[in-house]
Amino acid sequence: MEAEAMALRVREASMGPHHDQHRQFPVHQDLPSPLQFKSCEYVFIDKRVYDLRLAERKKLLSEHFGYSNDNNPFGDRLLAEPFVWKKKNLLLQAAGKKHATTVNALLTTSVSKVQEIKNVKKRREEREAEEQLMQAQREELQREKEREHFQDYFEKEEVFHRQMHIRKTEIRAEQNREQPIDFIVKGLRMLNGERFEKVAVLPVPPHEVFDCFNKEPMSVQMIEEMLADVKLHIGVDTTAVDKDYQDFWQALLVLTKDALEKAERKRKVLEELRKNSSADAAAQAAAILANNTSVGDVRDADSGIAVGVTSDITAILSGKTPQELDALKDSIKVKLETEEDVDSAYWEAILQKIPLFRARAVCLVYHQRIQQKAAELDHQLKCERAEAEAELLKARAAESGLTDDLLATEEEAREQQKIQQMQEQAKRMARAVEKEINPGADGSYSPELEPYEDEAEAPKPRGPYSPVLYPFDEFRTETNILHPDEELEQRMAERRIAKHRERERRLIQLGLDKEKTTPEEEDDDEILDPAAKIVTYEDFVRKEQKNASPDEEVLAASSEMKLKQHYGWEEKYRPRKPRFFNRVRTCYFWNKYNQTHYDHDNPPPKIVQGYKFNIFYPDLIDKTKTPTWTLEPSDTPDTIIVRFHAGPPYEDVAFKVLNREWHLERFRGFRNVFDRGIMQLYFSFKKYWYRR
Repeated sequence: MEAEAMALRVREASMGPHHDQHRQFPVHQDLPSPLQFKSCEYVFIDKRVYDLRLAERKKLLSEHFGYSNDNNPFGDRLLAEPFVWKKKNLLLQAAGKKHATTVNALLTTSVSKVQEIKNVKKRREEREAEEQLMQAQREELQREKEREHFQDYFEKEEVFHRQMHIRKTEIRAEQNREQPIDFIVKGLRMLNGERFEKVAVLPVPPHEVFDCFNKEPMSVQMIEEMLADVKLHIGVDTTAVDKDYQDFWQALLVLTKDALEKAERKRKVLEELRKNSSADAAAQAAAILANNTSVGDVRDADSGIAVGVTSDITAILSGKTPQELDALKDSIKVKLETEEDVDSAYWEAILQKIPLFRARAVCLVYHQRIQQKAAELDHQLKCERAEAEAELLKARAAESGLTDDLLATEEEAREQQKIQQMQEQAKRMARAVEKEINPGADGSYSPELEPYEDEAEAPKPRGPYSPVLYPFDEFRTETNILHPDEELEQRMAERRIAKHRERERRLIQLGLDKEKTTPEEEDDDEILDPAAKIVTYEDFVRKEQKNASPDEEVLAASSEMKLKQHYGWEEKYRPRKPRFFNRVRTCYFWNKYNQTHYDHDNPPPKIVQGYKFNIFYPDLIDKTKTPTWTLEPSDTPDTIIVRFHAGPPYEDVAFKVLNREWHLERFRGFRNVFDRGIMQLYFSFKKYWYRR
């Protein structure tokens, strides 16, 4: 009907107000311009009529299709003007095939075109709807893929947090600052068969730890952190601790939430008490905090019943197993459903408390299992330590049987060495004192012999040639007695003075200016008196660190080369690695390039200028053989290996150094000495300057 009405309006618009005077124009053709020729079978029409018909056509297009010359999907700015195919009309007229257009033909054509336009518009809308639906489906599929993709990230993030939590637990255990959750996780890992060096577990059941951790209640912040840690173990199947003990973690979650509620309630009560300092408020707060039954108005915050009744409920539920609590819960539910004359508030309060006490019972069962497992592991570790000590003693006994001629153990060797040193020091001091008191005690002259007055009297046995050691208080006060350490320092000072004078004498002979010449590095480790004591590793390191040069760095223990070598004396002596304290000397090389591109604020890279090796051999079996060192080829042409060999009981040690030519002059820092149990090898590299 709508199409027929539109066709009728098109027909009326084509007829116009002067229908009797003017000829009808076909609607399916373009409206002619105001001037047309007779050859086209159009007559001259008024421009006013043409404008009216054109306006009517625009109105119809806008009402039925929503199109206009400026707004249409075809981009046609002349959409309202009819299209006239002039050449075709001329051709049809010349061929005699052109027919006059009737009103019925116009109506049929208009209806068909309107219907076609509507069908096209409908198909376009359906196509757009399908496109939108497909786009929505594509977006939903993309979102689903992204959710799956991010789900992997969420799971990985959850696993990462779990691993970090385990690592955090291990770090706190290493630093002896464990939290309750650390003891709990450690105990569950023990139940799974893991072993620990420290078998300390939670000393009290989990539900009691909130009130007596480190002899004081846990704060709200600590309980919140523990609650977050407990939630990490629920629903995460990354470890057996979480997978096999979900019932324990669920029970611990209930206990932690209950403890957090109590702690927050206590904090609120204390805050209110600070604000209201009246006596009644103080008594009420004290009764709430201590569950004091003397205050009748105090009621339990969870159940709303009196505190005294709550204590009775606690007495009823305490000590029951999880199975007994489940049975009690079922019976109470049946009682409330079947019986009418019951105290519903009382029984509902019991029902409300049962989950908490069931969680306590579950945690208590696991706590007892953990305590038993910890005791077994502790006993097992003690037995293993005892067996290891017995094996060690047996090995030492077997070793001591092979070295009875030297010394049984290292401790005995050190004690014997200390005794010998003390005896030698005492002898030297006694000689010095005797020489001060009796000038003839050194044997320069002897007293004259006198005959015995009584020949029958047997001669008295003569003592050793060394004088008897007398107490210090019997010596004369003016006698200057030096301590062995003071004597050693005095000798060292004299040696340094002599060394400095010898150096000045050599410089004078060479004709060099001693003020302009770089002074030789002061070497405090020069050869000392053979009677001096062996320097220990700790004393040497302490002294070297005190006198360390800024151009020297300590070589790390990782610089040592791993040697695969077997010794013929391994069956008789236990091989050991000698201790060492090595340094590398570095400096800046100010050649022309570095002077151009660097300065003292931005220095060039340091280069290695030399090495200082200090190898300690305090317990050599054969002290008559001096340790030696050799150079061996390395795996790279730029480096070389320095191997130190000393003999039993020490293994060889080797270090990789730069393969450069050495300075072998003493005044350039070269040192190759074994003194007081220390093998010292110091050397510097030669510098090569570019010359044209």
